[in-house]
Amino acid sequence: MNNSNFVDSVNERVVKLWEKTFNGDYKTRPSWYDAVYSPLIYPSMNQDVIVFIGLNPSFNTRIYKNVKKDLANYGITDLSKFYLWKNYNSSFSAIAQNIEAKFRDNYSYFKKFKDIADYTSTKYEHIDLFFFQRN
Repeated sequence: MNNSNFVDSVNERVVKLWEKTFNGDYKTRPSWYDAVYSPLIYPSMNQDVIVFIGLNPSFNTRIYKNVKKDLANYGITDLSKFYLWKNYNSSFSAIAQNIEAKFRDNYSYFKKFKDIADYTSTKYEHIDLFFFQRN
């Protein structure tokens, strides 16, 4: 399985888990289900690189300003609403992958990873062990 297929497979499995867990009868599910965000969706990843592993995939709307133009290209004006699971649709994954890549380019959290990769003359990837996002 090549890397792209692997990442797509992981993303598909996580989405199926969200469907199983958070979809269902709107009359019987808890009201807080409406505030659940879509899972973290990984963009395609490079192979043979340094991998940094995070343990807390937060959902940070403060970095929205850094990618506002990019989001406008997708018609997204409210990042929080876009990421709500109840708003998930078939085009979500591709858009979320592009947004995640833009965040990596513009969010200071990733700067140290880039510095280390530059110092070692290689690229880096970052994954989170938890797919659940929260604000």
